[in-house]
Amino acid sequence: MDFGAGVNSSQESAVDLETVLDDPLWFLDAVDPAGCGFSFVKTSRALLQESAFLDHRMSEATGPRADFTLTAGDFATIESPHSAYDPAGFIFHTSFCRSTLLARALHREGASFSLKEPGAMVSLAHGLRAAGAAVGEGERAGLIDAVLTFLGRPLAQGERVLIKPSNFANSLLPAVLAQGGRVLLMYSELRPLLLSILKRGEEGRIFVRRLFNALRMDPVAVANIPAPQAMLFTDLEVAALVWRQQMETFVEALQSWPDAGLRSLDADVLRARPEETVRAAFDFFEIEADEKDVREVVQGAVFMQDSKQADRPYSPAREAEMAREAERVFADSIARTLDWASQARLRTDIALPLARPLLG
Repeated sequence: MDFGAGVNSSQESAVDLETVLDDPLWFLDAVDPAGCGFSFVKTSRALLQESAFLDHRMSEATGPRADFTLTAGDFATIESPHSAYDPAGFIFHTSFCRSTLLARALHREGASFSLKEPGAMVSLAHGLRAAGAAVGEGERAGLIDAVLTFLGRPLAQGERVLIKPSNFANSLLPAVLAQGGRVLLMYSELRPLLLSILKRGEEGRIFVRRLFNALRMDPVAVANIPAPQAMLFTDLEVAALVWRQQMETFVEALQSWPDAGLRSLDADVLRARPEETVRAAFDFFEIEADEKDVREVVQGAVFMQDSKQADRPYSPAREAEMAREAERVFADSIARTLDWASQARLRTDIALPLARPLLG
């Protein structure tokens, strides 16, 4: 295969691009849109499966690296033995809504493989934000297609790849929909999100402010908020705006893509009806699983462990107690924020539950 003069292997590894294309365990770790740089790490099925998030926390534990530069012309000439595989399925989400749990539940050896928050999608989204008009539309489309192609390579014949992107990559939703893959939009209502932020203390507050700053670089409604005004928002108001912007993006997607490949899921539905939800999700993503498989998932380790820290057991009672404590300590702040958020329409009305629910 001839990949053109624009491809250069990193000095860190003698591996060539053809080898990387032929082996999906050369995992795409990061992307530099401005320089058309693609960075891969050699990893294993076990590490990809066990890592709660496939970002820097995963890549620090991997083997050799290989870096390549691809020009716009190279995107059209890249070929792979995996070029005929089905598009990956995606779970886009609004944060702290049990999306990691669902991604883990849908991982089924030999039938599906879940990738949780790959860092390459975040670096792609951030890079495109920073580059702005310096990356033309054609090159932008080629970059996105290449990233989705690399991430969507099945690790075994017949496996369906599922990708749960980070919120910081939600700007890529239109491009993913345009590829024709199946997409599930997972969300919670605002109150549970506020409680989740509060339970995480300063870490949660920093997270929503970082996400707010990222969203303000996208062509969305929050980008029109003047910086002096944005500085006056409380942390919970920032969280409410972040939630609102993501929900409006989901509403607009549901309105713009009247396709059978797009569904929504309220986190409370997964909590209240786990077996039905997992069954419906397997069916939606066209993953082969029978009733016994579903029961084993719902009654097994996935639902008994902390989704983000597998060495910790999950305790619904403990989660409920923490939520009650946050409600008690921050009752006034939560009430004020919910009242404020009820008037904070950005561009689109939101009616809950969202349209086209996974469970009718």
